[in-house]
Amino acid sequence: MKKNIESQNAIQKGVLFTWKDEKGFGFILPENCGKNIFIHISAFGKIDRRPKVGDIVYYHLKITSNQKGKYSAYNATIEGVKKEPKRLSRKPAQKRMSFWKIIAGFMVFFMIFVYGISKIKMSSPSPQIEVPQMEVPIIETSPLSSQFQKYHCAGKVHCSEMNSCEEAKYYLRNCPNVKIDGDRDGMPCEQQHCRY
Repeated sequence: MKKNIESQNAIQKGVLFTWKDEKGFGFILPENCGKNIFIHISAFGKIDRRPKVGDIVYYHLKITSNQKGKYSAYNATIEGVKKEPKRLSRKPAQKRMSFWKIIAGFMVFFMIFVYGISKIKMSSPSPQIEVPQMEVPIIETSPLSSQFQKYHCAGKVHCSEMNSCEEAKYYLRNCPNVKIDGDRDGMPCEQQHCRY
């Protein structure tokens, strides 16, 4: 066999003398009268028609996987039958295109999401902290207490929210959570309203 087969990489020529179309394989009788060569339908690639007995076949040889000195054909063509040209695969371009479509879709979704969140924040009023108002019964009537009757706890906390020293004193004595006596000496808003 080695004598008859000059090179496994060289193109060989033979006649397809057996073909089992339903099973997709057959045998080639080599031009140099060597042993029959096995050929599978996949060795032809894409061709215009199915192989048939009597076709002249050009092929390359390879040793079969069982390594017992048997050969099979690959990269085969049938004389007079055109191979279909290899089509350029569009899959990579489609993958790239679909990748960019995904990115664009994500960006659109993100922008709509941000826009929606900003609309919700602008349309809903900011939460107001409610400070419970305490009503203190007035027991004594004096000129000072009558001045305080015009004030009530309205949620003011800082000196900048007070309008007078009297109001600041009222808040310090009667309202919770005020921040108007920094040095805790009992005199509120010393730098703004109640200067000595």
